[in-house]
Amino acid sequence: MASSPAAVDEERGLYAVWVTSIDVEERSLGVDVIQWLVGEEADDAYHADSPGDPGGVPNDYYIVNESTQTRVVDVAADVQMRVLSTGAVLIDSTFAELPSALSARAPVGGAGRLSYSPFWVAVNGGQVTGICEQYTP
Repeated sequence: MASSPAAVDEERGLYAVWVTSIDVEERSLGVDVIQWLVGEEADDAYHADSPGDPGGVPNDYYIVNESTQTRVVDVAADVQMRVLSTGAVLIDSTFAELPSALSARAPVGGAGRLSYSPFWVAVNGGQVTGICEQYTP
């Protein structure tokens, strides 16, 4: 898995996000775009934030959220949806099922986040065409 981009193109791209709101009726998703970093990028960012820690980044990923700006994006009618079931097992789902899938889990801390896990959203033509939950150990 590659690191996610810091710059956002409203028309297309693949982005790691915190989900902040879901409106099934309006088919929209509130997201806070984050940077999911892996490998050397993750180590560099981790050490910049934690200079006193001689170890490497835990679990080989690091999340940076330089801006807590929330965007509301339209969700395509035929969105491809995958959520975590048990542990790291992904299952197919629907956008309509997303609120109940997230509410069935333990509450999370964090400014407006609906899930402990980040999600990946694929945007094409200004609409979300894919949503996939990211497992985080």
